[in-house]
Amino acid sequence: MHDVSRVMKARMEKLQALRDQGVEPFAYAFPRSHRNQDAVDAFTSAEEAGGLDEKGQGPATRAAGRMVSFRSHGKSAFADLDDGEGRIQVYFKKDIVGEQLFSRLDLLDLGDWLGVEGRLFRTRSGQVTIGVSGYELLAKSLRPLPLGKTETDEETGEVVTHSGFADTESRYRQRYADLAVN
Repeated sequence: MHDVSRVMKARMEKLQALRDQGVEPFAYAFPRSHRNQDAVDAFTSAEEAGGLDEKGQGPATRAAGRMVSFRSHGKSAFADLDDGEGRIQVYFKKDIVGEQLFSRLDLLDLGDWLGVEGRLFRTRSGQVTIGVSGYELLAKSLRPLPLGKTETDEETGEVVTHSGFADTESRYRQRYADLAVN
């Protein structure tokens, strides 16, 4: 329990830092153009129809979701957003989003809700991604989520969750947490 208090204290400090920078951590609205899976499908359709531009970019999109993973690479960063119907990878590049928005990424945590806008493209590894030109914090998560790693067995198609919130009995008792994670 002591660790949870420390984590929540750190998140409250990040919340205050965001407010000090003039960022409203609980936005009123974010009109999106696509759900995450619809954005992936729109890119795939544009790709098949030859509708990508000379840089290999597809349509512009506005999408939103809960940040379930984050990977920083110096002047760029990747995150996965999950909107309940699908996940999409987003790519933040310091030169594109600007110094101020890029530095605010340090104040974000897993579980925060983000709204992003940008052009769709396919990474070298083949994953459809939104190249973020701007983003908004829609809701700051003050409690850590019990996220675990999931993988799909290629032969059976079964989804296996490692650690996280995999215990069925706990999921029934703490339904609020199960709904947030699953």
